[in-house]
Amino acid sequence: MLAASALAITAILLGQTSPSTDGPSVPVDVHVGLYVNEIEDLRLKDNKFVADFYIWFRWQGDDLHPLDSFEIANGNIDSKSVPYVGMRGDFNYAYVRVVATITEFWDVSRFPLDKQVLSIAIEDRDNEGAKLRFVADSENSGIDPQVRVPGCMIGKPAAEVLPQVYKSNYGDIELEKAKASAYSRFRFSVPIARQGWGYFFKLLFGLFVATAISFLAFWIDPMRGDPRFGLGVGAIFAAVASQYVVSAWLPETSSLAMVDALHVLSFFVIFLSLAESTVSLRLCSSGDHDHIQKSRRLDRRAFGCLSVGYAVACCLLVFFY
Repeated sequence: MLAASALAITAILLGQTSPSTDGPSVPVDVHVGLYVNEIEDLRLKDNKFVADFYIWFRWQGDDLHPLDSFEIANGNIDSKSVPYVGMRGDFNYAYVRVVATITEFWDVSRFPLDKQVLSIAIEDRDNEGAKLRFVADSENSGIDPQVRVPGCMIGKPAAEVLPQVYKSNYGDIELEKAKASAYSRFRFSVPIARQGWGYFFKLLFGLFVATAISFLAFWIDPMRGDPRFGLGVGAIFAAVASQYVVSAWLPETSSLAMVDALHVLSFFVIFLSLAESTVSLRLCSSGDHDHIQKSRRLDRRAFGCLSVGYAVACCLLVFFY
């Protein structure tokens, strides 16, 4: 045993390293919570909203400074209040008030009856998950009861911690090209949903009225071309104006939202009304009594089929899109 000890001392003096008996390092648990004071400037068009919130950290040890190293993974911090740092028993405790602009890629497939989730994602920029592990303080996290999102109902918020892996070495040539780093991410989510049908009808009432006006053409004598075709052409322009107004609210996307499908359906139905008027006019212009009767029957049937078909198709899109 003395010989072994002598050999170990000799190795240390010569600068040689001995195998470590320490096990793998254990990450430090950092309890994090968030309380939202205000949600404002929610912009579907720009995929952004502004949040005013308190965030706090509670941990043990002096090696970490999460209040200084935290960042918002899906947004930018606009301002911070003067932070508080102190002790709560054996724990370090720190909090700060933050105003941040958050980027959120909305799901507008069912707009204007859509439901959204407003999320705030927090990461530590200096410490990977092997060194720092967030623990959600769900019990104390929440949202102020006075917070309002115009036109929307606010659901129950949720706080959770998820792993976030970045598959890159960020250009560090001392690391492998396929090097991946894993961080602990705290996410606070607030679900919101449109309140009732008021916004839906307010936004699309003009479109529905314009399409209904095009059906009135079926009750005008086909030989009176100006008023009969004028209703359809006017309905087309009104539908285009409605589409323009709605597009100003939505972000750029290649997918077809429910509101877009309703506009496409309306364009198609108005076109069919104009096409029917053209056929009816051609029948009447022949002067043949049988053709005139066919024209009148065609108008009545077209009115019934298009009006009922349009209403049914709209209901199917609204409830099953």
